[in-house]
Amino acid sequence: NVRRDLLAPLLIPGVIGGITGAYFLASVPQESFRFWMSVVLVGMGLLMLWRALSPTFTSPSHSNESSLRPFRRFVLAVLGLAAGFLNAMSGAYGPFATSAVILTGRKKPSQAVGTVNFAEFFVAIAVVFTFLGGAGLHTFSWKLVLALTLGGALTAPLAARACRRLPPRMLQFGVGLALISLNLRVVISRII
Repeated sequence: NVRRDLLAPLLIPGVIGGITGAYFLASVPQESFRFWMSVVLVGMGLLMLWRALSPTFTSPSHSNESSLRPFRRFVLAVLGLAAGFLNAMSGAYGPFATSAVILTGRKKPSQAVGTVNFAEFFVAIAVVFTFLGGAGLHTFSWKLVLALTLGGALTAPLAARACRRLPPRMLQFGVGLALISLNLRVVISRII
């Protein structure tokens, strides 16, 4: 599920954005940022639902493009940089980057999910080491780290299999619905 031509533009700028975001995090109120990030993700989720439900939805081609055009590579690099920055601020690399990759072209959703998840692993490592360098080991809840690691290790193979087997329209609909349901509560609680 990993496309190499999508990986480099997401990975390298993502690591740079993650390191920059980790340094920036200390000077920004987290609650305000969380609200605006949730607004963006709800909007992307709505756009994905609209595309999935659109009668003109066309399934992405199953043939891989041999290379990306320079402009698309640049757009992916900008998205990777932004996603890395957001990952440091809120952990939102996956939702933002996956949605953006799906929305910027006719890539198979399974490839978008697989490529973004692979890149996110390296972005997360860069962010963690940046935080460790600034805050130290004593600031981490190791029980939480262990729980998240085990949960991710158990569910990742299941998610990869589901992404490979589900039809593109259903997968895009599911990603959009997940974005909305996971972020709408933050938006509503801030407005009300």
